[in-house]
Amino acid sequence: MLASKRAATKRVASKRVRQRAIALERAVRRAGALEQWTLRLAAAYAAEKTPPARWLPSALRLLALRLAAARGAIISVTDDMVWASAGAGLAPDHPLAAARLFQGELPALPELAAAPRAECEAALVRLLQQDTSPALLGRAYQALLAARLPGATAARRSARGARLGAARKQSGSYYTPSAASRELVERALERCPEPRWVCDPAVGGGAFLLACYDALVGERAPREARLAALARLVGADTSQLALGLTELSLWLALGLPERPISELPTRLIHGDSLGVGLGRRVSWAREVPDVFQQGGFQLVIGNPPWVAFAGRAAQPLAKQVRGALSRRYQAWRGFPTLQSAFVELAARTLAPRGVISLLLPSPIADLSGYAALRRVATERHALVTPLREVSRRAFTEVAQPCFGLLLSPSEAATASEEPWPLLERSGSAALIEPPDVLMRLADLPRLPRSCFLERGFRTAGDVGRRLLRRAAAPEGPFQVPLLEGKCVSAFHRGPPRLFFHPDEAVLAERHVRLRSAAHFRAVHFIVRQTAYRPIAALHDGGAFRNSLIAGFARPPYSAVTLVALLNSSLYHALHLALFRDARQAVFPQVKVGHLRALPAPPPGPALNLVEALGAAAIAARNQGQPLPAPLLAALESAVYAAFGISQADREAIEGFLAQHGGPRRRARGARW
Repeated sequence: MLASKRAATKRVASKRVRQRAIALERAVRRAGALEQWTLRLAAAYAAEKTPPARWLPSALRLLALRLAAARGAIISVTDDMVWASAGAGLAPDHPLAAARLFQGELPALPELAAAPRAECEAALVRLLQQDTSPALLGRAYQALLAARLPGATAARRSARGARLGAARKQSGSYYTPSAASRELVERALERCPEPRWVCDPAVGGGAFLLACYDALVGERAPREARLAALARLVGADTSQLALGLTELSLWLALGLPERPISELPTRLIHGDSLGVGLGRRVSWAREVPDVFQQGGFQLVIGNPPWVAFAGRAAQPLAKQVRGALSRRYQAWRGFPTLQSAFVELAARTLAPRGVISLLLPSPIADLSGYAALRRVATERHALVTPLREVSRRAFTEVAQPCFGLLLSPSEAATASEEPWPLLERSGSAALIEPPDVLMRLADLPRLPRSCFLERGFRTAGDVGRRLLRRAAAPEGPFQVPLLEGKCVSAFHRGPPRLFFHPDEAVLAERHVRLRSAAHFRAVHFIVRQTAYRPIAALHDGGAFRNSLIAGFARPPYSAVTLVALLNSSLYHALHLALFRDARQAVFPQVKVGHLRALPAPPPGPALNLVEALGAAAIAARNQGQPLPAPLLAALESAVYAAFGISQADREAIEGFLAQHGGPRRRARGARW
């Protein structure tokens, strides 16, 4: 019996191996040359159970040597040398001997069996036949960090990439694509065509310094001009690996293979630009005294790390570092993020009289939590408009939209917390212009603030991987049902499909708290957070994730009345008009601040009718029926009547929704 069970287990394991191999080959056939190489490497080392920390840096050293050889920079590199040591043991007089990427005691690239090694070699050859640009190093770093193998279960995929993925998210390490960096550089150099000094305070893979170098030198610039362009560039980063990639990329772009990398005039500083203990503290006045003797940098450019320490995506942060950030940076005192601190560092310290061009998450433009950042940014600088969102395809691994902030020094600057106008990537070249009636409604008294609170359980990262199980019913220790955003549609709450294991040791280790059952029972209704419009349903008192907002009845507004108002077309139009998050093509958001800003209808017979029709709508949906058309029409009319909206204004609102809101409703299943 035991032998047969073992044989059956082996057959199942063998079948899974074959299935993963087939899935990998299909993924490789669909992928480009860079993705093919990263998939081959990741799959080969995953099969050997070798963690990324042991092979990723050495794989990048191998790529650097092969890339240099392909560009004619190094001639005497043998296959055995690059595979066995990935560049360790270079002769002292070799141009790359002092390169950061080849220093230190990094392990050799682990050996592989003949077949997977040959596949990796062939993929690398194909890659270098198609791309030998200096930017390849940074792109490869991004691709290796983002590599996801097909055919593996979610649990195994999470376990394999957990440490690397968590470190990546906590540090905000995403390489900026060349198209995005070139666009920001071009706009910045229009304002500052001949900067004496250029700084990227978080260089990452070097995309922005590379783009600046390319823009500052011509196609056939003489040797002296190329060296002079490099001498203008200053960068810092907490990662030695990132600095090594930047250094090698700039050396390759220079095109002087005989010049040792140690003689590059570029200054790349290892340390924490913010100076708060995230690494070796950078003292800018000591590191580049000549720059600050001349008043600072003429241009600060880059893509600072996007890391939040509050809200749904909050990352852990040591208490002393949090305190240091709060004391040093005023912008931190709003919504605490690293990007806020970097904007303030640029505006007040690095370039108080220079141009600033940074790639930032779009919510910075208008969320109230970033008001302090906007005030600090405009103390000495003026916005250069239009501010444009970057193409949705710019980052394959980042869902949040982003834009290029451009600030120019101005004697007439006036610090302001007002939202910044943003040309959104999801719309046309013109900003959305809502009908006047929506703007008039936005000036009315608002719904009570206490109607909406954050109560959901934050289950990101390791907590989610270890303590959650997706299933149709409780299993083993996973006994606590958790509602999530996808459970909620207009007027209807579906059954939970996620179950939680309340392991107190894990929760304490991760400093995560699950609210008591009484807190969840006190919630009257729930609202989806990831949606183009408010989508609400009554609550049953169970626990829920932070993908839902907690709602509470407050006189004269019952829970049923608030659910009916939030699901109405009028509130959809208000949310669409007032909040950029509603218009995002990717990851649209409904936030507590949005809901608290919605207008409150006055009490009266029309509002009583909204409540009665809302109750009928909830009853119909709970019976599994779609809303009858007459009931839907009556409810819409009652909501408009509650605000005293004329027929002409109603037609203007519905026309606005038809132009800007209709397709999204259908795409997200938000139709009643």
